[in-house]
Amino acid sequence: MKKIFCYLFIYCFHNFSAQILTTKQENQINLLLASKFPETKLNSNSFNNGAASFQYIGKEIFYNLNGFHYLFKLSGDSLIRMDHSNFHSCDNNRFLFNFNKEIYCLGGYGFFVTNNILKKFNVQSKEWIFVECKGEIPPFISGPAFISGQYLYSFWNVKSGNNVTAETKEQSGYRLNLNTFLWEKIGFFYPKTAEINSTYVYGSILYTRDYVFIILGLQSLIISPKSNSYLLLNNEANCLSPSTQLVRIDSNNIFYLFKEKTKQINLDQYWKNNIKLINKITWEKPNFYSLNQISPFYLALLSLILVLFGFIIMYFLKKQRFNSSKSIQISHNSIKNHEISKDLIDTIPALSHENKDDLGLAPIKSYNNLNPDLIIALKNIKKENSATLSCDEFDAFFNINFLTGNSRKLRRFRVLKSLPSNLFRRTKCTKDKRKFNYSINLSLLNQLIK
Repeated sequence: MKKIFCYLFIYCFHNFSAQILTTKQENQINLLLASKFPETKLNSNSFNNGAASFQYIGKEIFYNLNGFHYLFKLSGDSLIRMDHSNFHSCDNNRFLFNFNKEIYCLGGYGFFVTNNILKKFNVQSKEWIFVECKGEIPPFISGPAFISGQYLYSFWNVKSGNNVTAETKEQSGYRLNLNTFLWEKIGFFYPKTAEINSTYVYGSILYTRDYVFIILGLQSLIISPKSNSYLLLNNEANCLSPSTQLVRIDSNNIFYLFKEKTKQINLDQYWKNNIKLINKITWEKPNFYSLNQISPFYLALLSLILVLFGFIIMYFLKKQRFNSSKSIQISHNSIKNHEISKDLIDTIPALSHENKDDLGLAPIKSYNNLNPDLIIALKNIKKENSATLSCDEFDAFFNINFLTGNSRKLRRFRVLKSLPSNLFRRTKCTKDKRKFNYSINLSLLNQLIK
């Protein structure tokens, strides 16, 4: 009686919690493969790969061999075949999952194509059927994936080049709403470590009962879909590499070979021991898109807009330059007219002490309101006791000789406007008719500067 009870307990426990096949079940699958694919014979390493093959719906356990459409239900030490499929090997490395008590497989590689197809097992027809999806569908799906709540997350997808061209990597991650089957692009997932950058090179993607385990170069990434968080594991310390040979996955335990010896990682224990190093998964929005992500139509439209924008900028710059040139010409002519008729000016304007370069001229009521700089210049001229100044001497006394061209003429005009109109008189130079001299009214100068 005790033996019977023990057998029943082992049977029920295995039926509820098994994530490895028995030898009998493995032989049953190999016999089925031999009938259709005589050259194919698999060992335990190919069968027992965790949640990539085992799916739990209530108390029932279903098994799907990677790369094949065979679907079995575990029943004690046997397998019950659920499908009538004849078409296989089109979705190697697909993502297998269940949602709302239905079994799905997503993406994978086969017949030289990396597909982006979502398929569901139809219990009535006992066949896999296509599921229509909408939105921003990933162009190809062959990479890690996990389910959190009602969403499926797919990221780091790679399109095979079939040993002809380089592999194509999709940097952005995608999210599928399993209630509406609407895809959306959500950005990038970068684990917070200096040893992993945007050029991810990963080897095995392993699915345990509660974790996704991705073997990278120097580290491995452990994702917990239930908590939407991740943890990093040091590969060297655990004798792991992207080429590590898997022995089996049992629940959340990974068994692998190292120097012909079997080693084990208990992900539950590792997660518990490193709880302070856990990070939440965040998706960074892209700041830019590379040109190969933009369709030719939008690229041509963008180029046309940029060219038109360039022409508009050039037009306004030329217009502004023309108006500026015209304004300078008018100002220059005005200055010349003022210089010619300066003897007719009766008001005595002064330069603002706060802003010597201000073009606005304000009247003054007496000579005492002269700018201090002008008074200093007049004192220096008085010391020279000369009745005539050359143009260069005039500029030197009033500190405008550092200017050139029209700027010097404009400043000279403003200085003269700031002084009594009969203090200086411009006359032709007797030696060089092209030049001017400035005659000084010494009596007025002596009255101003005592």
